[in-house]
Amino acid sequence: GGWQSIAVAGSRKWNAKSYSGDVYAEMNPYQSGEASNIAWLISPQVNLAGLTSKYLMFDTEYNHWKTGTKLEVFISTDFNGVNAATANWTQLNTARIVQESDGTNKWIGSGLIDLAQYSGNIYVGFKYTGSGTLTTAFRVDNVKVFSID
Repeated sequence: GGWQSIAVAGSRKWNAKSYSGDVYAEMNPYQSGEASNIAWLISPQVNLAGLTSKYLMFDTEYNHWKTGTKLEVFISTDFNGVNAATANWTQLNTARIVQESDGTNKWIGSGLIDLAQYSGNIYVGFKYTGSGTLTTAFRVDNVKVFSID
């Protein structure tokens, strides 16, 4: 509820998928025929006001690894709810995102990502970059923003 899928390049977007009762988000431009596929999966607004120990965690997995595709995670404090391109996004480089060496179809935890530098409203954005010929299917699940007080 409240998540947005925004295609910036190409027509493919993130979709809800289900396997063995688990529902997750997947981006896969397989056979799109498009030279570029860039898509954002953006969380609903999260209010961090009043929280002291703030963290983010999530799981990622892939299928059919193709070098040249990538999945990145970002935080924005000024996303307007519509246009991902006009927001300022800060990449969360400490987040662990599944890599080819992890193996296909294996959920990998991001670890605890400290959000101490953020207050007020934030958005979490997952950015997929690939094409119709570079088509790793990336999946995201169990996204949690929480406080340990």
